[in-house]
Amino acid sequence: MLTGAARVAGGTLELVTLFTVLLLGRECFRPFGDLSKYWHVGFAGLSSSKQIAELLATEPEVAKPAESLAVEASHLGPRSTSTVSPSHTQAVSSLRFATCPCR
Repeated sequence: MLTGAARVAGGTLELVTLFTVLLLGRECFRPFGDLSKYWHVGFAGLSSSKQIAELLATEPEVAKPAESLAVEASHLGPRSTSTVSPSHTQAVSSLRFATCPCR
């Protein structure tokens, strides 16, 4: 680059030619930069693959419930009963929730 600047200053090389050569030089070596980037990403993936396999092979420490748990929801109700029909109020007050064992 310094040689090119000296030639431009001496008049033996045009500025457009120097600029073109510098841009094309960067583009010629771009595949090597891309290859290096992808190689490092792949190497990082390979080095962590053992830990990922160990993590996937471990059993979770969460205990499965033996039976379902029933939750009473009779305290739930609408905030205002003036606009809610009686059947809706009865349906909301008789809600029951249960959890099932996970597979």
